[in-house]
Amino acid sequence: MLNSEFGPTSDAVLTKARDLADRGIALSPDQATAHRIQSLVRLNMREHEAAEHHLRIALELNPGDADCIEQMGHLLTMRCRPLDALAWPARAIRINPLHPHWYQYDRALALYMLGEYRTAAEALELATRPRPWIRTRLAACYAQLGEMQAARRQTALISADGSNFSPLDHARTGIPFENASDAEHLADGVSLALG
Repeated sequence: MLNSEFGPTSDAVLTKARDLADRGIALSPDQATAHRIQSLVRLNMREHEAAEHHLRIALELNPGDADCIEQMGHLLTMRCRPLDALAWPARAIRINPLHPHWYQYDRALALYMLGEYRTAAEALELATRPRPWIRTRLAACYAQLGEMQAARRQTALISADGSNFSPLDHARTGIPFENASDAEHLADGVSLALG
């Protein structure tokens, strides 16, 4: 469940967003944007099949939309297909070389799931405003690489910000993975980082 800072969003907010996206689709069925938004909402409601359905419609309506293309990569990572996922952000970046930062964050998660921890860390290190969830993923990458000093530095920075953010909760329930094994893979790295 996400909000503008990629943090938790209530079920009520997601339900309202789903209904608004449905309204947008009804008002303008030939526009890709409402389907893309509906896909993101459904993904965060953990309705993975519906999320993919709406995103495929968005891509049919606008096959050159870089955000739709990149979002398909993220969706495929959530559906336990990270190898298939990686081609999508690469294509989106070719279309939009001045892409938003979240392209790299989604790419990094696919790389992590594939065990490409160094490349995932390099993508996450590009963050100009590393939020606690970015630091959590970065700590997991470094821990999986055995670079415990770097991993602990990231977890210390999470604690220092004074928030109630829980890296383990983020890993286990904060990302809409379809399969629990993917969440556990991330949680394993976070647990190592936390010591």
